[in-house]
Amino acid sequence: MTEAEVHQLLPKIAQQQCNEAEIEAFNAFISEADYNVVTKLADAYYALLTNENTTYTTDLNYTLLTTKIEEKLNQYDSSATKVEYLNSPFYLLYKWKTIAAAAVIIFIMTAVGYFFMNPKLAVTKSFAQNIQQQDVLAGSKKAILTIENGINIDLDKQKNGVLTNISNHKVEKNNDQLVYTNNVTHSEIQYHSITTPNGGEYEVVLADGTKVWLNAASTLRFPTAFVGNNRTVSLTGEAYFEVTTNKNKPFIVQVENTQIQVLGTRFNIMSYANEQAIKTTLVEGSVLVTNNNNKALLQPGNQAIISQQNIETIPVDVNEAIAWKNGLFTFNKTELKTIMRQLARWYDVEVTYLGNIPEKRFVGDIERNSNLSQVLKILTSSGIKFTIEGKKLIVTI
Repeated sequence: MTEAEVHQLLPKIAQQQCNEAEIEAFNAFISEADYNVVTKLADAYYALLTNENTTYTTDLNYTLLTTKIEEKLNQYDSSATKVEYLNSPFYLLYKWKTIAAAAVIIFIMTAVGYFFMNPKLAVTKSFAQNIQQQDVLAGSKKAILTIENGINIDLDKQKNGVLTNISNHKVEKNNDQLVYTNNVTHSEIQYHSITTPNGGEYEVVLADGTKVWLNAASTLRFPTAFVGNNRTVSLTGEAYFEVTTNKNKPFIVQVENTQIQVLGTRFNIMSYANEQAIKTTLVEGSVLVTNNNNKALLQPGNQAIISQQNIETIPVDVNEAIAWKNGLFTFNKTELKTIMRQLARWYDVEVTYLGNIPEKRFVGDIERNSNLSQVLKILTSSGIKFTIEGKKLIVTI
């Protein structure tokens, strides 16, 4: 059997019309095929199951076929494609590549094994239509600047150039970036705040040149110029910092009763009220985390988890922590509820659960500029159902 013949056989597999001879020929081909061919076949099969114009169900148990594919994928180095079993022996994960909204969505999800083995799976045209009719756009660059006299400025409505209604302080909007110039005297210093709503993100360049990326539902309060012995700002929500080095003036981020002090470095802070802990992840340099009487000095690649007056330091993949800043959702054995909290903030939706929340975990990457329907369509491959009603996302288990 040739590769072309195998591809022609996939619709028959999806429609449960294969005979024993065809299944045997398919397995024989898989046994000799290289990794690229196997993943191409898996991609093609997934495309069949998610075709909006066709309804396929996979109730037939293709045990031998699935086993052959699993054996083939497991021969390859996990650095190329990571295959893991989570919660059940049939929960096979690997990287699917799907084109959506002119952006490549890469998501490690339940794949060949799950599609062939799960008798409950049915990717239907009606589901795709329901989700798309009630779609929600991805978040965008938007924020509110609040200056000391209480005036709020909607940055999304401001043209590029120097903002004219901020007294003598030079503040410039440069596309989706707010830039402060350190040209004021001590007596003129004010405190400003920039707030991103749900579904918003923004970048700020502070007066010392430090760059701050704000994630959705976040607020950064900062002075228009840094004087004295330190550079102190306060944060709620999540932000990524690239701090300008100044050995004589440490940069301090105040988050509730926690203080993060640096001289010049790159790091991420996540401190949402609905998350279980404050997390500080160091990308480069060094960071001193202080919480009451507890202290932790982070090294690159480490994360400090601050909760209930304790600090735990663990090694992490920093790319996961800063994925949002790079335009991605990145999951590494992430629980469904954690994913839903991220989606709620970015798509500005309220999440409601019907049924018990499964203990399944997800691994992979999704582009943050994807519409909500595109993200949900991928997640449904795990057997979870979603309904969008206006700004409400209903998760049915």
